[in-house]
Amino acid sequence: MKIVVTGGTGFMGSHFARYIVSQGHDVKILSKRTGVSTAASIADILDNIELEELDLQNYSRLCRQVAGCDRVVAYAAESHVTKSIENPEPFIHINVVGTMNLLNACMDMKISKVVLISSCEVYGNAQEVQNEETSPIHPRSPYAASKAGADMLAQSYIHTYNYPIVILRPCNNYGPWQHMEKVIPRFIYLAATDQDLTIHGMGAQKREWIHSEDCARAVSASMDLLPGIYNIGTGHRYSIYEIACKIIMAFPEGKSIVNYTEDREGQVSEFILDRNKFFDATGWIPEYDFTDGLENTISWYRKQFKW
Repeated sequence: MKIVVTGGTGFMGSHFARYIVSQGHDVKILSKRTGVSTAASIADILDNIELEELDLQNYSRLCRQVAGCDRVVAYAAESHVTKSIENPEPFIHINVVGTMNLLNACMDMKISKVVLISSCEVYGNAQEVQNEETSPIHPRSPYAASKAGADMLAQSYIHTYNYPIVILRPCNNYGPWQHMEKVIPRFIYLAATDQDLTIHGMGAQKREWIHSEDCARAVSASMDLLPGIYNIGTGHRYSIYEIACKIIMAFPEGKSIVNYTEDREGQVSEFILDRNKFFDATGWIPEYDFTDGLENTISWYRKQFKW
């Protein structure tokens, strides 16, 4: 199968690209290669893929690049909540307009299926015991709103044009190659360099976590699903404070402590995903529990950081 991966040099996209290469697929990566997305993350598979630098705003070139493929898996997105609060405009251009361009190009080139990577952030604070795919969405930051916009745009293409799109809403990813702007690699770096770990509010905000390699396997398992929305969850829920403590404990020789700052605007207190629809459809289960996954991630960063 020939698979085009947009944003394939980014954190999540690179893990997916690496996994599907290992499964024998023909892979083309389209990437704008911004400051958080570089070819270094796929250096080990560069000889086995095509890599094209491409902005999703370039519609005619986008059409040429996706033509002839079997699947398009859309990871390309701006993804940092705090940056979206400071300046929402790039998030709308890339996450919403870029998605529209990609879906139009795929329809024009008659691509048989698109897999869109959405986010659990679209749900906002848990409104129910667990967020099901039919639960209302309540995005609480410009980033989450931009992902919700792309998500709902894809839903409209399913209904209006009968176009086969699988929309995935994974929980929070972590693992090797994640950019330092994200909480887990930032905390690892701070603990490893004897700096204090600062958390918003009291750190009680709880997230559901999935190792990036598990998420890559889940996305691969989704490519033949019926069109629609699917949560990808693990049940591994930990607060930011709990994660900070786990990381500090992984550096027993260190001197880091937890500090507190005022809570972030648009903060989400908890995500709780109902993952049964996806599990029932694919049989996928995560291979990492959170403790092992965090140890794996800390070990990787210990080897990679140039202190």
